[in-house]
Amino acid sequence: MNNSNCSKGFVNMRRLDTVEMKIRPTILFLFLSLAILGISCNETGIEIIPIPQLTLEENGVTELWLRVTMSNGSDDFTVHRDDSLLTTLHPPIDTVIYDEELLPKHTYTYKAGRGTILHVTTLDTTSHDFTFTQYILGEGQNSI
Repeated sequence: MNNSNCSKGFVNMRRLDTVEMKIRPTILFLFLSLAILGISCNETGIEIIPIPQLTLEENGVTELWLRVTMSNGSDDFTVHRDDSLLTTLHPPIDTVIYDEELLPKHTYTYKAGRGTILHVTTLDTTSHDFTFTQYILGEGQNSI
């Protein structure tokens, strides 16, 4: 009886060794995969390129004001109207650009660096409604 128990125990050990032999390579493969994945996913390798933002502040008949903002970055960038260079700026920046000598009721395209493209149409010359008021103060006698 002891002999049969020993042989059963021996068979169970062999089965256990076979299962361990199959699981060990799988665990080793998973561990190495996670280690390689952890090394390759380095967050410092991601570079965020800052983009200048361009918005319209005020629009007129022959002039307009554009706000240019860029919070960080190290490279200078240019601001263009159509194909004409308006200015070159260095970040960080938050400034207003005044553009004059424009045509009434004409659409211009502004671009800041590799960032925002803005289409702006100047106002028409008939877009103003002026009202004049005359005030008369006092009766007309000066007593000084």
